Amino acid sequence: MSLVAQSIPAGRKIIQSVRSGDCEIPGCNRPVFGEPHHIKTRGSGGRDIRPNLINLCAEHHRQAQEYKIDRLELAQIVAGREDITPEEVCVAAGLPIPDTFPVLKEKPPEPSIEELIQAYISLEEQERECKWAKGQILDAMLQTGVKASWIASQVGASAAQVRELVKVHRAFPDEGMRVPDLSWYHHRVAANTDRPVEWINRAVGEQMSTREMRKAILQEEAGDEAKSAAEHFARVEEEKEVQEAKNVFAKTKKVLAKGGAGAEWLRGKLKDVFQEKEVCHGTVDLSQMRENDA
Repeated sequence: MSLVAQSIPAGRKIIQSVRSGDCEIPGCNRPVFGEPHHIKTRGSGGRDIRPNLINLCAEHHRQAQEYKIDRLELAQIVAGREDITPEEVCVAAGLPIPDTFPVLKEKPPEPSIEELIQAYISLEEQERECKWAKGQILDAMLQTGVKASWIASQVGASAAQVRELVKVHRAFPDEGMRVPDLSWYHHRVAANTDRPVEWINRAVGEQMSTREMRKAILQEEAGDEAKSAAEHFARVEEEKEVQEAKNVFAKTKKVLAKGGAGAEWLRGKLKDVFQEKEVCHGTVDLSQMRENDA
């Protein structure tokens, strides 16, 4: 045995043997920083032995120290790790053996891709409604005579953001004037024209993206110099969209390559999309997406 190994106290060796990179609370898997937690504290006589030590992330460590996590729950987790009974953990750690142990919380099931998509859509809808509500509130404040710069300083926004939210709200003050199928950003683009309602109706009728909408507005309402700037802007936006599409494509291939229920669900949804949009001039072979295309 080396001199370094001989110099390490026995307690430290045990602690090092227990240390792990992940929290041992079922379903947590967050990183662990620092020493393992003592189920029975050193101050109350707890020893540096494996049955008395458990790796906890910062949040669960705090909860354990505040006794918001039952020590008997920790004892059961350690029992599974050490392949002994919870009663044996209690005896080794110096804890009283209870008549019954608390039921361990089960790890929550992983959400499906469809559930994640629905959650994202729900957040998008909430965000859109929030912007309309903000615009209405800010408009009411402006009508009291205070300046946009003062409001901005009070709500933690810029004066430009305040004016933008108010402008969009004033262009579409009634809910019936708004198009639910279009984003708030479509309405923002329309609000910056002399004919906001006409443009928002055209956007929904022609299924315009915000980029297509801006380009059409500039081409119809601007002079030659502005049209040139619009064309340049459109090219920049197009490059961004292509890069975004490449990123989505790479993630899609990754999901398909991984296989499983998520891949099957995604493959079915992609088929539906291609069939609805009549893309690719014929049959779409989704298996190609699993190849290493450029």
